[in-house]
Amino acid sequence: MHTGEPIRICIRGMSGMLGNRLAICLDKQKDMTLTAGIVRNGVHLDKILNGFASTNRLPEHIYLDAGKDVVKSLNKSQSRVKFEHIEQLNLSDVCDIVIDTTPSGNGKAWRDRYAAFGKYVVFQSGAFPDGSLITPPYLIKDKREKFFRQGNCIISALSPIFYALDEMIESAKINVIMQYTGKLLVDIPTNQRIHSTYLADELFLQMNEELGSLFPYKNIRLSDLYQVPSLDYYSMSLHLVLKEKVTKKNIRKILMDTPRIFVTPDVITSTYEIDHFLREQVKESGNDLPPITVYGCDLADDIRRNEIVIRAAIYSRTIAVLPNIDAIRMLVKDEDPIEAMRRTDTYAGFS
Repeated sequence: MHTGEPIRICIRGMSGMLGNRLAICLDKQKDMTLTAGIVRNGVHLDKILNGFASTNRLPEHIYLDAGKDVVKSLNKSQSRVKFEHIEQLNLSDVCDIVIDTTPSGNGKAWRDRYAAFGKYVVFQSGAFPDGSLITPPYLIKDKREKFFRQGNCIISALSPIFYALDEMIESAKINVIMQYTGKLLVDIPTNQRIHSTYLADELFLQMNEELGSLFPYKNIRLSDLYQVPSLDYYSMSLHLVLKEKVTKKNIRKILMDTPRIFVTPDVITSTYEIDHFLREQVKESGNDLPPITVYGCDLADDIRRNEIVIRAAIYSRTIAVLPNIDAIRMLVKDEDPIEAMRRTDTYAGFS
């Protein structure tokens, strides 16, 4: 078990969207330090040179996965960041865990290097089905496994909700609207492409397989999945059948006591209101809004029932970042999952 000094972290893909957001959030975690970043030469490198470097502490080592001439030329052209060639990297010397944020399939080329590293490596959901699933607070398989895979945004949002209500739930059907990330059809006008709805059969099957591994003794399944371009907030409705009758007020209290979740007043009925009104109200108290917002459910009555609908909005810009930080504590420090999530939320400014 890791004790004492801050956990040393290496991010592969630090200049990408997720890697950059993760690096920024890690800067707020008092028990962690970003000691190494691995980047490739390309358009995203500007996020390091002119973005991250100007507002955050740079890691001690930034390795450029490119030719030696490219590294030399880039170092000569600017003085803000001193890049090291990838051949100089020895993971065991610079970190306790690697978070690989590179796109689907890119991690396979590093498997031999990761195996020699011998410590924990966390891939993202695109690595499915490789690695053991870790979607805080859930961890599949024992921690002797060294390669782990995060659940996607929806699985990451469902996990704390189902964990909180686990003893109550008999079955659940889930409907989801999320961001479309595939290629837009080129023969359709832009405005029509953006306002279209897309199906994602492969992702639908993957998510149901992962739900089955998380909840093998419950009938919890994704019923519908639709994708729409240009969404910052994903929406989902959970149709729950409970083992015994409970009040919505009781459900509300349990969810409010769960990390990563914010339960809104009943007057909030849209993601627009969440983003433009509720987020600003929360910031006035010096905090930020957690990425899972339960809204529009009328969770205030005292009527006991065994069927209930929960609606939640998921803020896509943070929901993929925070579980990686939870996983670091769960794996390296063997920290209790809920306590790991609470600590992440506190340092990130959600409480």
